[in-house]
Amino acid sequence: MSHLYRVLSPTVSRVVVFAAALMISADSAAERVARGQLSGLLADCDKARQSRLEPIRREKIAACQERGKQKSYCEHRYQDYGERGFRIASDNVIGLFWDLPICEKAIAAERYFARNPRAQEFDYQPL
Repeated sequence: MSHLYRVLSPTVSRVVVFAAALMISADSAAERVARGQLSGLLADCDKARQSRLEPIRREKIAACQERGKQKSYCEHRYQDYGERGFRIASDNVIGLFWDLPICEKAIAAERYFARNPRAQEFDYQPL
């Protein structure tokens, strides 16, 4: 038994030290978000998403016109491409680019403040 303890003891202590270091680094990686910053974060998320969606929308509109459709029809059809929505078959369509880091941060803060109306700050920890 004492031999087994001597063999496992360094391994166990290394694991404990590693776990403690990981916990400390996780706390230091947290970003504090104030309630007043939430609208700015959501706006930054929207700008980032729209900048990525615009080229895709232009491509969709061009492809639609190449199929012989009128420009006004194509622009109307794809004006909100990439946003959340519903289809006729009642399938929920998830918007594109919500997985951007700024959007994940904004959504996490929005959810936290909605669930904690008296809170003034949120410690965001990226995954």
